[in-house]
Amino acid sequence: MVLTTINLNMERQTKTDMDQYVIGEWEWIETQLVARGGGSTKTPESCKCTRTLRLDADGTMKQFENGVLIIETSYTIEAIQFLNDPIRYQFSSEPIFGSIHKIDDDNLGVGAFGSCGFVHYYKRIKETK
Repeated sequence: MVLTTINLNMERQTKTDMDQYVIGEWEWIETQLVARGGGSTKTPESCKCTRTLRLDADGTMKQFENGVLIIETSYTIEAIQFLNDPIRYQFSSEPIFGSIHKIDDDNLGVGAFGSCGFVHYYKRIKETK
């Protein structure tokens, strides 16, 4: 049920919308490993850590763990369509790869939705003035 809602939300997005949407800082909420016969979930509580993703307009991605920069790399977002299927968006970087789903204005999912693999969930960090 949730994936249907996410996919319907995605169909209304353009590549420009997605490029603009991801810019900012994102707090890691959880990572789910989906596998045949089982899976697991990792959260900040279970690993006793915090993770933050910063995505810049120039295509730079920085990942912080417990406030320390651990990865700085580039990222791309590509629109993918197969035959008459709805357009979906692929997020690609060194540590994170997969379909990107705008859940709502403040929540993002990236990963192997609908298949075996990792799915990472993030919450937008609001700017404080």
